[in-house]
Amino acid sequence: MGHRIRECWNKNLEEFAGPVEVDEAHLGGKERNKHGWKRNSKNMGEGMGKAAVAGLLDRPTGQIQAATLSDARHATLQKFVHDRTASEAKVYSDTDAVLPAVVARRR
Repeated sequence: MGHRIRECWNKNLEEFAGPVEVDEAHLGGKERNKHGWKRNSKNMGEGMGKAAVAGLLDRPTGQIQAATLSDARHATLQKFVHDRTASEAKVYSDTDAVLPAVVARRR
């Protein structure tokens, strides 16, 4: 089991040749569900106080790469996709507002 975990931590992964699926999510609980003394009123908005996570799936091999992102802005997601996919790779995404623009610039 340890060797599989170490393999997942390997930063020298090959670029995905494609076709590749990309998606992002915000993980974390809602502020209103926390105890009053743990709440942060600054994090009450949509997606606030949550971790942005992006993932890629290489369809032919079934390999996955995921990473936490500093934010879910267009430039950050675009860098995540470009660093992990080959230039000729076909990239697919869902209908999220940011991802189609990332995929369109990839072509």
